[in-house]
Amino acid sequence: MCSHAGIFKDSATVSPKVIEVVAVLPAPVAQDRKGASAMAHDYIEVKGQMAVSSVALTRNEWIKAQRFGADYWLYIVVNYKSEPQLYVLQDPAAVLQPEEELEVVRYIVRAGAWQKYAHQVRAC
Repeated sequence: MCSHAGIFKDSATVSPKVIEVVAVLPAPVAQDRKGASAMAHDYIEVKGQMAVSSVALTRNEWIKAQRFGADYWLYIVVNYKSEPQLYVLQDPAAVLQPEEELEVVRYIVRAGAWQKYAHQVRAC
């Protein structure tokens, strides 16, 4: 069963194509320390990329990732115009060390880094 349809209710900046792609994919299942599965994601940041490439996070997005820890998920949709693939990464602040850009403060997570920790989710 797919369960992403409602995660964009507060987002005005996500591409309709990315929303379409993510909405039909199965939700990743997290396991807590006791082995129980959890489907609820409190904070989800979605990034749509035309190809596998670096992902830019704003200062606020990175602060939220650090603050919310395991309750924060980074969804990365690559190739969203041709053959969309969804990668999900729980608690990115725990495993990634982004580069800080000083001109406009955002955090760059290189493709090799997020691919190392995220897992691809197949379509329903």
